[in-house]
Amino acid sequence: MYKFIAFLFISIFLFSCEEDTTKAENEKIIAKNTQTFNLINSVWNLKTPALSPTAQNEVANWNEWQQFVIEFNQKPKRNLTAFQLKTKNICSKIDSLQINIPPQFDKPQVKSRIAVLNTKIKMLDTFIQLTDVPQNKIKELIPEINAELRALVAQWEEIIIKKRIPIEIGEEYMIKALDTARNANPELMMEKMQQQDSLNKKPLNPKKNNVFKTK
Repeated sequence: MYKFIAFLFISIFLFSCEEDTTKAENEKIIAKNTQTFNLINSVWNLKTPALSPTAQNEVANWNEWQQFVIEFNQKPKRNLTAFQLKTKNICSKIDSLQINIPPQFDKPQVKSRIAVLNTKIKMLDTFIQLTDVPQNKIKELIPEINAELRALVAQWEEIIIKKRIPIEIGEEYMIKALDTARNANPELMMEKMQQQDSLNKKPLNPKKNNVFKTK
């Protein structure tokens, strides 16, 4: 009987100690998650850059980009789990963006920019899903992702600008100069062109141009 009572007291004591240990560990986890949430919440400023009106028109019907912008710009508010879910959703959107690129932007340089952005976002998702979230890594990645996104949009703007320039600036000036000369004195211009044609058709003098002289 005494052995049974002693065993019962020991069991209750051990259970109480184990319960206290578990409670302390849970409190540490909660405190750590709260600290991580506060840090991530303070540095989380993911934002898509503004596009020019022309670029906005170019991507207006690009559904994958529109969905990515909505997901990317919405900041979680509740807890660390909300941020973890957010990175998962952004990963899904960037995958769709990489697969479906409009013809006007389907260029190697654009694909390369999206691939780098995808890698950065996947790294953010990997770190934020860890039990012990590396806070410094998260702090570094957020501005890097914003920078990569700005570089991607800048690449689009460059493509649009180049598409709007049909010829090189130097060629444009040359054409304008020729047009001015033709309009000012068309007869003289025609005479010079005929002279140039005659020079081009004139046979070479073998005595002047034969480098190897016979002995």
